[in-house]
Parts: sequence; C-alpha cells; structure tokens
Amino acid sequence: METKGEWQLIDITARKSVNSSYFNMDGLDSWDEIIYQIVLKRRPTLYVVNLLIPSYCLITVDLFSFLLPPQKMDRSAFKMTLILGYTVFLLLMNDLLPVTGDTIPLINVFFSLCLALMVASLLETIAVTNILCGSSDYPPLPNWVKVLFLHYLARLVCLRKKVSDQNSDPQSESRNS
Repeated sequence: METKGEWQLIDITARKSVNSSYFNMDGLDSWDEIIYQIVLKRRPTLYVVNLLIPSYCLITVDLFSFLLPPQKMDRSAFKMTLILGYTVFLLLMNDLLPVTGDTIPLINVFFSLCLALMVASLLETIAVTNILCGSSDYPPLPNWVKVLFLHYLARLVCLRKKVSDQNSDPQSESRNS
C-alpha cells in the first residue's frame, strides 16, 4: 500500500467471516469471505501549506493596511482587492477542503470567519473615510464623545497626546528663546 501524501495508513486488518454460506440459483454454495478494515489518518501538512499559511498572509496584509495613510492611497480599493483575491483563493482551493456529510469542518468555519473579518475591515475603512472626508458636513462632536474617544479609548490602545503648536503654551516658548 502506497499513499500519496495526504493520507497516512495506520492499520489494515483482515478477518474471515464466520458464516460464508450463500444461496444461488443451483442451491446452497459455500465460499470464503474476507472482511478488510483499513484505518487511515489525514495528514494536516497539505492543509497548512496550501490553505492556512496563504490565508494568514492575506489576513495580515489586511490588518497592516490600516497603517497606510488615508490621504495618499485609496485604502478601500486596496481592501476590496484583498477580499476579491481571498474569494478567488477560496474558490480555487475548494477542491482541497474536506468533504463531509452533516457537519461543517472546522477549517471551513475558519475561512468563513476570515472572510467576515475582511469584510468588517472594509466597512470600518469606509466609515473612517466618510468621517475624514465628509466631516465638514456634520456638526461638531459632543463633548462626551470627545472625552470617550480621546481620553479613555486612546489610553486603552496606548495612544498619547500629540504635542502641536496650537496646544503649546506661548509663554514657555518665549522663556526658552
């Protein structure tokens, strides 16, 4: 027995059937019957190399796309291209995914979750771009929203205040010169 790499042969057992008498058209005949039991184990290397590593790479590129400056590049077009590429990747690799009857394989759930995260990332990018580009059409933010985002949530993600010329004390600058 030789395997192609996807399956690993664990065990083969053969046993002779106890009742091996069968009827045919001429009467009662007797012959031997052997029952084989084959135990196979699926090797995960094929799935890790062909499915999981490319999926992790695309998700990582999508995550790091938030570091792109929104003024220099259209981030939403980049993310839509990533989603399209991920969808084509899943369609091409659909033959490698295990086929089961009643239950959904865990790897299929993982790919669906990754696709959902990429779509949520695109929706977040659209919302941020709308706020950045269309903020002049909206009224000023209420004070409680500024406090929530700029003080509490900024500390949660370890952001510090940026020192700028508008916020600096002019008297301290005149003393230094």
